Amino acid sequence: MKHMKRVLLLILLGCLVLPCTSAFAFDLFGGRLHDGKGRIQQTLMMRTHRDARDVQFTSFRTMLRLEGLVDIAETENTSFRLYGFFEYWRDYATHIDSGLKRAIRNEGGGGHGLQEHYASNEEEEIIKELYIDMEFGGAWNIRLGKQIVTWGETSESRVADIINPLDVTNLVGYPDWEDYKVGLWMARIFFTPDDMWADMSFELIVIPYLFEETRVPPGGSGFFLGGAINPLTSKLLHKWRHDKPDDGWDNTEWGFKVRGLVKDFDWTLSVFHTRLDGPPLFNEDKGYGNFVKMLQGYYHDKIFRYPWYTSIAATFSKPMFGGIVSGEFVLNTDRDYQYGTSDIKEKDLFVSALGFDKNFNWAWLAKINKGVSLITNITWYHYKLLDFEHDHTTGEFIKWENGHPESSWDKLSVKLQTSFFDHTLLTGIQGTYDFNGNTDFVARLMYFPGDHWFYELAYQQINEKGNAGHLGNQVIFNVRYEF
Repeated sequence: MKHMKRVLLLILLGCLVLPCTSAFAFDLFGGRLHDGKGRIQQTLMMRTHRDARDVQFTSFRTMLRLEGLVDIAETENTSFRLYGFFEYWRDYATHIDSGLKRAIRNEGGGGHGLQEHYASNEEEEIIKELYIDMEFGGAWNIRLGKQIVTWGETSESRVADIINPLDVTNLVGYPDWEDYKVGLWMARIFFTPDDMWADMSFELIVIPYLFEETRVPPGGSGFFLGGAINPLTSKLLHKWRHDKPDDGWDNTEWGFKVRGLVKDFDWTLSVFHTRLDGPPLFNEDKGYGNFVKMLQGYYHDKIFRYPWYTSIAATFSKPMFGGIVSGEFVLNTDRDYQYGTSDIKEKDLFVSALGFDKNFNWAWLAKINKGVSLITNITWYHYKLLDFEHDHTTGEFIKWENGHPESSWDKLSVKLQTSFFDHTLLTGIQGTYDFNGNTDFVARLMYFPGDHWFYELAYQQINEKGNAGHLGNQVIFNVRYEF
């Protein structure tokens, strides 16, 4: 796998060198840097309740981020640019919390789990994006390299936006998904013809050879805290990673999107053929048999599988009622789900999301701070598993996103945000209610004293049936300097 990544890097560099040997004479060190920026950030995450692991601090992370766009070559109708986005972090929580260190050592694979929690030590984690951007004649744009893609309109939950897998090793409530996406090596081709009806444009994505799975924290940390203590977690996570598909062209994923604009109605239609990137499924009876072998010390036979499925999506956004109405409608077809103990059933899942964004400009609020408004968003999500199966005699049912023996699931998310003191103090609260009775919210207080410094204090609370959700409640401190 690492060999293939190096080959892709050489191909990318070759794309830079080839123009040098043709009509594009340029000095590599004379390229112009655009949008160059960086961030140094320190985050501390502290739990308000402790389970039997006696863990208080889940993260104490220092992060450095750099990104920029460099002009490589340009003519009247053609341009070549290189974009890079890099991130490196170290997490010192195990240095200040002996309970966390002990939990990871016992449940996360010993020293290997501690190292995994401590630092981003792989090139895949450090290089988030690195691609060459080529424009030809104004209508064609080609991007080759490692990229992060956003398809969709909603922010609280990903509906159509499933191109990149996620790194959830340090996930906080209501994240900016772009910060948690794992970049993928791909070819991305845009075609924007002139005088096209509805200003339509077209996008093709091809993700060849390599497969990347969802990244999860080592056992004894992250979202494993609050659950039952399980020394088998590290073994299962090892198999999760080990059982992913071998590198090869049969891993190739592809997607196609059409976007149009009719007056102020922005719409897209897309299809994406992909593998499930996590969590994987038990490989039916064979997988459970191999799980028993794993308990006996035999790790070679696969337990998990990463099945294929196709996602067909439509999105829209339109100014209405003094705000913005947006929506997503997705059909995930021929996707495998666990049924009962070891069986797998192929089902279709329909997901819809309808949101409304509006800024309220109230006179009393404007008196406190000129130009201040209340920024609001409300989004309704509906999940429907088609041809749902539930055997009331045996209790077996399709295990899908909601985790309950039901064919549908709804939830509502609400976000409120405003600022004070000439926009230097920002306050906000965001929460969800699902119709199974679970709620959660994050309250934030953010201070921007100037152009570079940023301070944040946040509180996350989770209320779940069974009264175990409170073990995920935490206070988050965040300081960053942007340059």
